[in-house]
Amino acid sequence: MQKYLIIGNGVAGTTAAEQIRKQDPNGSITILSDEDLPFYYRLRLNEYLSDDLAENALIAKPTTWYRQHNIELKLNTRVIGGNPANRVIESQDRQTFSYDRLLLASGSRSFMPPIKGADKPGVFALRSIQDARRIKEFAQQANNIVIIGGGLLGLEAGNALRKIGKKVTLVETFGRLLPRQLDEFGGQRLLTLLKEMGFDFRLAAKTKEIQSSDR
Repeated sequence: MQKYLIIGNGVAGTTAAEQIRKQDPNGSITILSDEDLPFYYRLRLNEYLSDDLAENALIAKPTTWYRQHNIELKLNTRVIGGNPANRVIESQDRQTFSYDRLLLASGSRSFMPPIKGADKPGVFALRSIQDARRIKEFAQQANNIVIIGGGLLGLEAGNALRKIGKKVTLVETFGRLLPRQLDEFGGQRLLTLLKEMGFDFRLAAKTKEIQSSDR
């Protein structure tokens, strides 16, 4: 019996597990994830931020799906290394997992630009449910939100926070919004609409430093 080990429980890892099970009904499939939820819709995290969607509604495949497909899901399991020669993976809590076939599907991480002060409390990136939880919790005690980046993700996150009553200012290095998607007329039209919704903007502005009340 083949032992399949998949690192990552996103779209790639989950889809791979599903297809492997179709090809090999009897093989052992284990998915390792450093998150605490089974496969969920990352694209809907903004709806969670805006209180339009409960956290449990984010889940695309509940734990019952894994049991039905005889797939072992190990949550809160961060991989720290392995031995390819011996076909063994080690997790942060010192568990070891052997395999015949290994798939690395851990995905990407949010890029934090090298801005002075980016490591201060209250500075976040948004990619995972953990990020969204932290942002949501911090936003309870904040009235003014600054978002660095005027792309689609920044606009969507800003709109989610605006919907829960926050004053949102967006800082964008380009002189207009969505320069890769919209022409100048379209960008200006979008800017006008968003200002009418309550957004504030700093265009053609590069962030040099993030300061907090304690400097």
